[in-house]
Amino acid sequence: MRKYLYLATLQLIGNNPVFQKLHEYNVQIKKMMKQQSVFKVIGKLARIIVGIAKRGEVFSSNRVVPPYNQAA
Repeated sequence: MRKYLYLATLQLIGNNPVFQKLHEYNVQIKKMMKQQSVFKVIGKLARIIVGIAKRGEVFSSNRVVPPYNQAA
């Protein structure tokens, strides 16, 4: 399962603007190494998947990206 979360996260960071912003924020503002940021985004993705499965909600980018990160 970890392998598929990792591969999915790499695709999301490459193609999805919400996850790109999360990764850029971690690398540029929080000064994380890129691989460390990828693992942090994997955790975020896992929490998103669990939340969607439990509540049956639709993915909302407003709930993923913190407001302080969207102001830019």
